[in-house]
Amino acid sequence: MQIWFVISLIFSIIVVVFAALNSEVVTIKLFWVNYELSQSVVILVSAAFGAAIAIFLGLFSKIKSSLKIRALTSNLEDAETKKRKPVASS
Repeated sequence: MQIWFVISLIFSIIVVVFAALNSEVVTIKLFWVNYELSQSVVILVSAAFGAAIAIFLGLFSKIKSSLKIRALTSNLEDAETKKRKPVASS
């Protein structure tokens, strides 16, 4: 877990340095509106959106796995309960 934190921290530093080195003003055309923004702002906002999307997808995957684990645990408990019950003999 800590290795991923270190890797993401290094990647964040690289993105910030790259954004700082590219500070010219650029024109962004979004649909029918033109925006004049610093290129570094565009880079940082894009990186933030990418990180938010990655977090959302990771969270979705974690929730899906958690629901699957809960269902399997319930099935296991049911099977163990059935195994403990004595079989009625006729």
